[in-house]
Amino acid sequence: MSKDAPSAHARETANDGTGFYIRTFMGYQFFWHRIKENEYDIRDIAHALSMNCRWTGHVKRFYSVAEHCYYASMQAPDPHKLGALLHDASEAYVHDMPSPLKWFLAEKGFTAMKDLEDEIDETIFKRFGVPYPVDPAIKLVDQRLLATEHRDLMPENSERKAMKEPYVFPVMCYSPEMAEQLYLKRFQELTV
Repeated sequence: MSKDAPSAHARETANDGTGFYIRTFMGYQFFWHRIKENEYDIRDIAHALSMNCRWTGHVKRFYSVAEHCYYASMQAPDPHKLGALLHDASEAYVHDMPSPLKWFLAEKGFTAMKDLEDEIDETIFKRFGVPYPVDPAIKLVDQRLLATEHRDLMPENSERKAMKEPYVFPVMCYSPEMAEQLYLKRFQELTV
């Protein structure tokens, strides 16, 4: 057996006999082979995103995906605010894979991870009544946030090629607990 192969015990604890799954913060089983049938609880999404650091952790301070999505929702045009809040929701289940890695894998012909992420995103958007695919207005907000995050979270001498204009406001780097609360509060505001 390869030293990298999971032990039989590890495989058994992630497979209840009907498929491999992860257990969510709220106690649900999230099955990889049943994306459309899984339970998607906004509390799971908010919590996981609040614990997930943007830029694969290569930043000056911890900065969560939940905070990033909160800012996206605040900047998006009115009909796209909920979509902006949910635009990275799949990362609650597949973690934040950096876009350059996705592009590299696609060039090599490996698209399974991107396909899985897209299927989860589409399912979450439909569950919460948001049109899919992600609107171009949200992608523009996301690109401007990337420039804002680069300005505030990367070393001053790091290169910044072809980025959009950053927003004026600073990235705050809230604690995971605060980012989770902001995300849930914003969701409540947009769905009531």
